[in-house]
Amino acid sequence: IQTSTIDMKDESKGRHVQKAK
Repeated sequence: IQTSTIDMKDESKGRHVQKAK
């Protein structure tokens, strides 16, 4: 569940690499 928060922050920075992982 915590990953969801990180994904949201990553998306804001345009870091789609973490989501692909």
